[in-house]
Amino acid sequence: MRERNIGIGLLGLGTVGAGVVEILAQKSASYEKNLGFSIELIKILVADSHKTRDIQTNAKITTDFIDLIDDPRIDLIVEAIGGETPALEYIRKAIDSGKHVVTANKEVIAKYGPELIKHAVDNGVGIRFEASVGGGIPILRPLSRDLLANDFNKITTIINGTTNYMLTRMRLQNENYSAALEKSKSLGYAEPDPTADVEGIDAAYKLAILSSLAFKVRVRFEEVYVEGISNLDLADFVYAKELGYVVKLLAIAEKFDDGIQVRVHPSFVPMEHPLAKVNGVQNAIQLSGDLVGSVILEGPGAGKSPTASAIMGDIFEAAEAILEQKKLPPYPFGGNAAKIQHIDLLHSQYYLRIKVKDQPGVMAEISRALGDRDVSLASVIQKDLAVLDGSTEIVVTTHSALEASVRDAIASIRTQDAVIDVFNLIRIEEVIT
Repeated sequence: MRERNIGIGLLGLGTVGAGVVEILAQKSASYEKNLGFSIELIKILVADSHKTRDIQTNAKITTDFIDLIDDPRIDLIVEAIGGETPALEYIRKAIDSGKHVVTANKEVIAKYGPELIKHAVDNGVGIRFEASVGGGIPILRPLSRDLLANDFNKITTIINGTTNYMLTRMRLQNENYSAALEKSKSLGYAEPDPTADVEGIDAAYKLAILSSLAFKVRVRFEEVYVEGISNLDLADFVYAKELGYVVKLLAIAEKFDDGIQVRVHPSFVPMEHPLAKVNGVQNAIQLSGDLVGSVILEGPGAGKSPTASAIMGDIFEAAEAILEQKKLPPYPFGGNAAKIQHIDLLHSQYYLRIKVKDQPGVMAEISRALGDRDVSLASVIQKDLAVLDGSTEIVVTTHSALEASVRDAIASIRTQDAVIDVFNLIRIEEVIT
């Protein structure tokens, strides 16, 4: 009978990896007392072993991945490098060597999750990735266990803390996009290259994982419709407030009889809805199931400690399987390829901001372009821009309409002589169930 000790090999010593090291240093004794087994961090893989780090650990620091794979004391590899390269290769090699894997890597799981799960099963080990979505919010394990009896029809989420922080500042501090981004960078929320966050890519990775688990089909990252927040203007926040909404970057998956819609984009959310009150770097995930009804989980979506918390939960689960010599049950991630509905088939309400020449008949022409395509107006706001070029700004909201029809109407509106520019088209999530 083996000793009740689990050896860990850690890949990466950035924010997440450092969080794992700190938690193990601070809480290993209490974990051993409460769980009945010890967890030892044996080796840590880094890119530069000479870099100065404010980390206290007895683990060996190495730049050679094989040093971890060939060590028989290491039962489990924790991947905290991020990105596809070289993380994917390391995960595959860890599985090949018969080691369980815990990862926080949303990109790798979104792109290769089902293949890695099968590879792990074929090699008699397990892979867990709770920290890849929602940071400290427990969501993947509940979807795979506690909520497995449900048929879900919709997931509505705020799952990128950087953009939620920026949108909160733009709304409450009246900061423009550039100022909010710089503040986010200064606090470490946004990366030096913030593209993945602000263009919705990070949220799309997470949505692909969530929808694959919830709907029990394979939803690929490339199939998610994505719009970021970089085109939002302070004017949109002013109009949103006047109309009774808050601007949020939502990641939404919805199941219909003839397919699944998966989309990430800025949305107007009613002020009274709980998701409208999720501010700063907080994340929230709303699930709609046939048995459980509507459930909202909210918490810190990123950061050293919340992400490390999720990783530790996966470590504990894997450790119990290792010590009991049992297989770690695979997540029901994916299956048959999902039939994805094109964004053009979306039915939604819309907000549209248009700059026009201040002259008679302009609104009639805009209304005609919309009406000819069965897009009916819900409200119209016209503002004097107080500029010398003789222009004014018109904001319209629509009743529920087909996306393809709205886009066709916008193309027609752009050609009108009196129209100077057509700004943001933003979907209104009036009913969030």
